[in-house]
Amino acid sequence: MSNHYYKYAYLYWLIPLFFLGLAVHQTAVRQGLKNTYKEGTSYTAEILQFETKQIVTQNSSFVVLEFETKSGKVIREKLSLPVEISGTVSKGKILPIRYDPDSFQDIIIIAAYEDHKSVTLVNIAMAAFAFLATAILGWGVNRWVRSQNKPNKKQKLIITNIKTADS
Repeated sequence: MSNHYYKYAYLYWLIPLFFLGLAVHQTAVRQGLKNTYKEGTSYTAEILQFETKQIVTQNSSFVVLEFETKSGKVIREKLSLPVEISGTVSKGKILPIRYDPDSFQDIIIIAAYEDHKSVTLVNIAMAAFAFLATAILGWGVNRWVRSQNKPNKKQKLIITNIKTADS
């Protein structure tokens, strides 16, 4: 196999980069949750639609909420829900929420706030662990790629005393 194919092994670094991005995103979501809870305006939202999908071992839910702001603007938004939170939401037709349009997480369901914070913390921890594990493995991949690109010592040809016909 030609050595030039080994350079594609450096694409491996996209995997730890993905996990780092995921950890940063979940950190932003968690901070947005805190900001909206602390600085957002309280409203009551009507549940227009609630659906849970169960695919073998994976459950996912979403809810469509509608509420009117103090300025009279009607907000309708579809929120994806982790399975840990969907039980809280499915119990009624009206939900107390907090809304901050300037926050990274603009709508939070007050009853699910603590659960949502816990889920994001677990997501951050898992993404950080995956980043560290894949980065350490990446270090090994880099060493392997470098070893494949080094010329073989046995193949080196060293010419020391060259005699010509004139000598």
